[in-house]
Amino acid sequence: MNTESDQNKLLQKFKNLRKEPQKQVDYLTNAINDIEENLIRNKESYKIQMQKIDQLFRANVNDLNEQINQLKNDLEIQSLHLKQIEKWLKATRGWILIRKYLYKQKYRKWKMELLRTHYHIEDAYEAFNKTVFGNEANHPIWKVCTNSLATVQYPTSNNWINEQSWLHYRKQIIESQLSTKNKDEIKCIQHRLRSRKITQQIFNHHSNRESHENNEDYVDEINESKQQDELTNYPYSINHPLHIHEQQLMNTFNQIKTVQYLNLIELNEKENDLHSLLFQKY
Repeated sequence: MNTESDQNKLLQKFKNLRKEPQKQVDYLTNAINDIEENLIRNKESYKIQMQKIDQLFRANVNDLNEQINQLKNDLEIQSLHLKQIEKWLKATRGWILIRKYLYKQKYRKWKMELLRTHYHIEDAYEAFNKTVFGNEANHPIWKVCTNSLATVQYPTSNNWINEQSWLHYRKQIIESQLSTKNKDEIKCIQHRLRSRKITQQIFNHHSNRESHENNEDYVDEINESKQQDELTNYPYSINHPLHIHEQQLMNTFNQIKTVQYLNLIELNEKENDLHSLLFQKY
């Protein structure tokens, strides 16, 4: 009995052992099938992700390229604008030089006329002094006067209250002995003397106005130019349209240069970003 039961147990155990490899084979087969299905799903997911990444990459590259092209176009426009402003500045400064030249010529002509008038008045003044207040011993008028003192009614020294009365007295003596022509010449000399004072006032007024209009930053330069040539002074006025236009052009030029510099920095950054993006891709 024991022998049969043992045999049955052995047979049952053997049957169970025969089924075990089949279970393992089925398990491995199922695992392989699951892995293959996962691989297929992963491949599809990978393709989808790569397509999305590729689309995002292309979008970023296109965006960077558009920004770079826009910056290059802006830089080109700014360069053309700067060249145009440089031409305008050159033309404006040329007109300023022409204005300076014309002013120098006008000022030189005016100053020479003023100097000629001044020297002419000085000569007339000296001639008048020589005629009226010259040495009476050597002047023919006083010789005539000494021969005809009886015809002149002149006050004594006690009646010479001031210098004006003394001059009036001498004027009476001279006019009594001069002809009408000589009197007219003396009146002309007096008129020139009065004009001399007016001319001197005009000259002082012009000099004061010129020094007032000069910019303080150019004081040393103007003083040096006055020592070299007083006739070449130029009244720099910031209110003149040419100088206002020049300053406006300079301000615009500096603003465009600043914007251009910032655009260059941004362009370099965008190009570096594009290179980094392409390097990561490939």
